Amino acid sequence: MDEVTSVLLALALMHARWWQDRTLGEQSWTRLPSMLAPSAQAEVFEQAWPLFVDKLSPSDVDASAAKEWISRELHGAATTLLETGPRTLIHNDVQPDNLFFIPQAGRPVVFLDWQLATYGRCVVDVACAIRSTLDIAIRRRVEPALLRRYHRALVEAGVQDYPFEQCQADYQLATVLVPGRLASAVGLTPTLHAHPGAFWDTVFPRLCAR
Repeated sequence: MDEVTSVLLALALMHARWWQDRTLGEQSWTRLPSMLAPSAQAEVFEQAWPLFVDKLSPSDVDASAAKEWISRELHGAATTLLETGPRTLIHNDVQPDNLFFIPQAGRPVVFLDWQLATYGRCVVDVACAIRSTLDIAIRRRVEPALLRRYHRALVEAGVQDYPFEQCQADYQLATVLVPGRLASAVGLTPTLHAHPGAFWDTVFPRLCAR
């Protein structure tokens, strides 16, 4: 819980620093690969899903319901969150393997692996950080307070044009991006195979739980 809060506070500072900086949208390095482009994400997910399901171990997640939800919401969420404002620099893959904690150096958290960084709405990072890290029961209990803490830090860092109500609505949209991307990446990566302890067997149910 404390580590997640540290991540959210660090994200708020980064997001505020690059808030509505439209020059980011003009940089070639912020353009997502074609398969991850907002307009392509839904189609790629549909192609990847059968392959992903073959690699997903049986669990409590209702795969059919997850598929229906992602298929219904992914295109609208991706185009809204990655193509319309307010936008900022987002890491776009804030999950435990990409975090390094070094409080003794005065930097509570360092974000690693920036290959998916892009220009989008801040809550993409927030949803990924909260939902990929916390167990479902804990996340349901603390999620509202974590989101409010993040938003307060964003405002304290100078962002005045993003009310909490919009942050909440955008966060709900963002919850579909992460499981959709995970399913696409695992499904379409031929070197990834079903095996005991596969990380997606733990993370995907977390991401799909409401």
